[in-house]
Amino acid sequence: MEELNSKKLEIETEAAEQVAVAEEKAPREVVISFEHVKKEFRYYRSNRQKMRNILLGMNSGELINVLDDVSFEIHKGEKVAIIGTIASGRSTIMRLIAGIFKPTAGVITVKEEPTLIFDHKYAFKASLTGRENLRLRANLLGWSKEKLAAVEEDIIEFADLTGVIDNRVKTLPTGSMARVGLGLMTAYKPDILLYDEFFNFGGRRYLPRCLERIRSVLDEDTTLIMTVGNVPFVKKFCTRGIVIDKGAICFDGSFDEAIAYFKANCKIDPDAAKAAKERERDEDDMMEEDMEGNDFG
Repeated sequence: MEELNSKKLEIETEAAEQVAVAEEKAPREVVISFEHVKKEFRYYRSNRQKMRNILLGMNSGELINVLDDVSFEIHKGEKVAIIGTIASGRSTIMRLIAGIFKPTAGVITVKEEPTLIFDHKYAFKASLTGRENLRLRANLLGWSKEKLAAVEEDIIEFADLTGVIDNRVKTLPTGSMARVGLGLMTAYKPDILLYDEFFNFGGRRYLPRCLERIRSVLDEDTTLIMTVGNVPFVKKFCTRGIVIDKGAICFDGSFDEAIAYFKANCKIDPDAAKAAKERERDEDDMMEEDMEGNDFG
């Protein structure tokens, strides 16, 4: 009987170990899903044409298809790079995940709260002080005074702006507000961190500090998505790469394989790049308008 019980315990232990291994290997919950997503923008030759279309309800601008039938899934805790040229649609994907843009067609599902770190030129005004800009940005994020107050000095110290944060942004050193933006968006641990492009943080001496700041909010449960502008920088974080070219996904695999595929197969289209710059200008205008009239407090 004792031998039988011992054998039974051994079988149960082995079964439990197999279940544990299976659970470890099983894919985690899908937190981001794109299903046949399409995104179009209208390109206007001038601001005059754009205003005429808005005022008269016309649609005479050229319709640009930025994303076409894009489908992918990202699981909780994955660290993924979106790789593509300037006009590929990579930043559009980030803004769709963040909810800044809505898809023209298809379904986007985001199950956790995304935090988007993007170029600080969209969020900070040179005529305001560093502190005013910090509070304005926090206000736009929907933060309460109390939520910002709890981390404000930490953000200022991280940005190396102690004693000068109340100076106007145009007088602060290059990269100062990029560090403020990074400090703000990583002050609290995000569920999904979206990092769009590589920024000038003010020289090489600040890069280790910024790398450590990003690492400090990442763990196995944090989902990270980065667009690639600086391959060595992104490689420090990402293990998977999704290559997008001319608005369509053409490769999805390991980061190293994705970079190799991109270098061998993807080239910049000058006309598409020009159109992308025009869209970027329109996005600048849109975000500037969103900032007008907001006052922290």
